[in-house]
Amino acid sequence: MNIYDMTFYDLLDAYEFVDLENLFKDLYSERFGYHITGFEKAFEELKKIDDIIETDCFINIQYVQEEDIKGYEHVNGKYSSNSFDIDLSLTPWSEWLGMKFTTHTLNTYTIPEIICHCIWEMTFYGYNEIDIKCTRTEFKEALDDFKSADILNDIEEKNESRRILTEMLKDEIESSSSSEIE
Repeated sequence: MNIYDMTFYDLLDAYEFVDLENLFKDLYSERFGYHITGFEKAFEELKKIDDIIETDCFINIQYVQEEDIKGYEHVNGKYSSNSFDIDLSLTPWSEWLGMKFTTHTLNTYTIPEIICHCIWEMTFYGYNEIDIKCTRTEFKEALDDFKSADILNDIEEKNESRRILTEMLKDEIESSSSSEIE
């Protein structure tokens, strides 16, 4: 199979966690000891998923250097029809497994590096899909609460109140200025 046609599942299927353990340690040394059990658990769960959802989203990995922090590998999704990146950290794992990779990713990183970086991103909110689903639900509820708070209407009402107050003050100033002239 051509590497450019392979999905994340295809890449995972060729490895066992023991093959990646030292690389995880090298790539994420500052957090490795605490996270290694979680990475291994996630890796094993991923290999058990049968219901893979193929998608037209591609996994992209690129090195990012920001001011005042150590550089890191940024894992995100890209659709060929859109120019913007999407966060994949809350994406269901069955969708991750059905994604292919950008040419840049495949030309820049080794397969083991790609697997490690993807698992790191996938486990950002938890080492299993239940934790990730809970976080996704919490985010959705917070967004729904934000929308239902009708914040935009509150802002519009405050702006209207300020406009009315400004008009009243302007009228007051004009009337006091004209009475002073008389």
